[in-house]
Amino acid sequence: MSYLALDISKPAFLFFIGEFSFDGTWEHPVNAHQADFELILPQTGTLSILVNDHPFILKPGDVLLVPPYAKVTGNGTMTQQINFYWLHFYCDYKVVDSPTDGSKDQLIFPNQFRIKDNGDILILLSELMNMELDRTTNQLPLNLLTTTILAKLNVEYHRKSINAHPSTLVSQALEWIRANMSVDLSIKNVAEHFEVSNAYLTQQFKRDLNTTPLQHLLGLKIQAAKVLLIRTNLPIYEISANSYFKNEKNFIRVFKKHTGVTPSNYRKHFAYHHQNNPFVDPSIPIPREMQEKYNIKYR
Repeated sequence: MSYLALDISKPAFLFFIGEFSFDGTWEHPVNAHQADFELILPQTGTLSILVNDHPFILKPGDVLLVPPYAKVTGNGTMTQQINFYWLHFYCDYKVVDSPTDGSKDQLIFPNQFRIKDNGDILILLSELMNMELDRTTNQLPLNLLTTTILAKLNVEYHRKSINAHPSTLVSQALEWIRANMSVDLSIKNVAEHFEVSNAYLTQQFKRDLNTTPLQHLLGLKIQAAKVLLIRTNLPIYEISANSYFKNEKNFIRVFKKHTGVTPSNYRKHFAYHHQNNPFVDPSIPIPREMQEKYNIKYR
């Protein structure tokens, strides 16, 4: 198996980015790439394509990196709703034989891989599209954010590779936390449920996921808040309650610490692109009534 080693000693150059959505009969047209890469990230449905006559079946959570000078065609007619992000960029690269063959200035990818958590990637893609639509934005910020997206994908890919088989305890704890999200849920609750100490649970999380149970829990809450801020017009205090924070003041403080902006400013920044473009992420534990009321579907 070969891998693509992308050189980021200088930023990748953004060529074009978009979000494709269609509900009906559709087949990917024939595209002949030049010197540009293409990233494809499905969000809804199944995308079946051929890259240089090699078939790829892409579902939500998959990422496809199409190399330069490739021919991309459809692999049959699709009759279901489909939605995916696509991003074309230029970057120096070479082909290597192992994911460990690259240098510190290279990001190593296979052609296709899966990521467990695409929430942050979706946010970055949305920001890049907003910036690209703003014709006053200089090219350099677009290139820097494109490179950041590639770096984030690389982290998620290697995290997935390294932690493909987390321990039974960590796997069960992740699912239990997701299923039992509440304002009062604490790491002590999780540890007591699995009859282990806080210290041991934290040690296992760090070993398998390179994070702590508390960081994971806060990350889920922040992700839920981000979706509600983008997808609804709820006041901040209601978003605070529905993303499991104790009160509005605590929510604003924690959200700003994690994102660098207040919830209100975050909403203003992303309102334009997402007004009529919903995205989904099954790992975000939004209350069921909020999913139904605002049509926030789990795939």
